[in-house]
Amino acid sequence: MKYYMMILLFVLFHSETYAIDKNGKFAVKGVGNTSCVKFRSAITTNDSQKYLYAGWLNGYITAQNQHWPETFDVSSWETVETLSNYVYHYCEKNPNLSYFQASTQMLNELFDDRVREYVGAQEVPLNGTSINVYKQVVVNVQKALSERGLYTGPVDGNLSNELHQAILAFNKTNNIDSKDYFDQRMLHALFRK
Repeated sequence: MKYYMMILLFVLFHSETYAIDKNGKFAVKGVGNTSCVKFRSAITTNDSQKYLYAGWLNGYITAQNQHWPETFDVSSWETVETLSNYVYHYCEKNPNLSYFQASTQMLNELFDDRVREYVGAQEVPLNGTSINVYKQVVVNVQKALSERGLYTGPVDGNLSNELHQAILAFNKTNNIDSKDYFDQRMLHALFRK
């Protein structure tokens, strides 16, 4: 009996589960049900509802990280503000979609650039404070700057003065007024343009 109970517990807790019905449908909760038009209005008018959208998006990303295969974090470097900006512009072109649909489309676009496995993070100065940046993101920045001839150091995921100088040169070329390592504008110009 104990043997069968252990097998049952193993199957229950080690199999992938998806919260959908037999028709492949599921309930979308909260502001995910609202229209792109309503979301854009909340952002444009600086309505406090924008925080509900940001919180919903963070929760949705966490759920996707948990269920997508080989995914530690689908938003490898983007802050919730940057992600909301992506959804905002997608909604501008697709006003008839729901916030959920627009967010899903945005995450699908980010999927190929996701952090597949956590191998560490580094504390990086940003705007007078500090943030943690995945080591994989540092490697990707080093590769991208190397391909542009701006960085000649090792592609090892470590921060260095040489990397910082390459970032400053990239920022100057792209009219980005930042002296920080991993400014969102720099990362967007490097990876999303």
